[in-house]
Amino acid sequence: MRYQLSHIRAVYNARAGMRLLLLMLLAIMQYLFFSQPYNHDIFIGMAHPSDDPTMPALLTNMMPVAFMSLGIALTLEQPADYLASPDYLVYVRRPRTVGHFFAYLLTIIIYSILYCAIQLIVAIAVVPTSIQTLTLGALQSALILTLLLLVIQIGCLAGNRIGGYLAAATLFATPVTIPPVVAWVSQPLHGLPVCALLVTAATGITLLLFSRWEIQ
Repeated sequence: MRYQLSHIRAVYNARAGMRLLLLMLLAIMQYLFFSQPYNHDIFIGMAHPSDDPTMPALLTNMMPVAFMSLGIALTLEQPADYLASPDYLVYVRRPRTVGHFFAYLLTIIIYSILYCAIQLIVAIAVVPTSIQTLTLGALQSALILTLLLLVIQIGCLAGNRIGGYLAAATLFATPVTIPPVVAWVSQPLHGLPVCALLVTAATGITLLLFSRWEIQ
């Protein structure tokens, strides 16, 4: 029993240390974003149209890419670990309950909202005249982060964790390399319905795979 408690404490401390490191990187990224001549009226997690046509769109949008990458990394796959954990209210080798899945879904939604809300508070403190635009951008960014986490989870449930991460990276990075798409998506009223639809579709796929996945 003492060994188990020590092991749990060691795992927790290791994750806490990694999360602290990632939070430090997030703080550095925030400082760089607000100290550089970016358009601060656009939320940090949103694609930013470039004023320089000679500059590649992906290079212009490294901050949103870094923001989403840190958002994914900060979870340390704990929601995914929860989804994969046995549901002790059902028999072994039986599918996990739907409630188990929706608890996971609620967790990643709340996490995504909180992650973006903290950045929103900082952004509003810096640019208090763009509250509505920043809020809509934060909401869309929360949907995007939820979508990326679901895509990664789909890969895990399909038995291809690396493929899930590659799919999430491609899903976010590819659109920001196309200037017309960046200009369109950077307007939250355009991107919000699309993101909501994609999250709904990804949720359905994840639930379908989850319902067919037995306890290992």
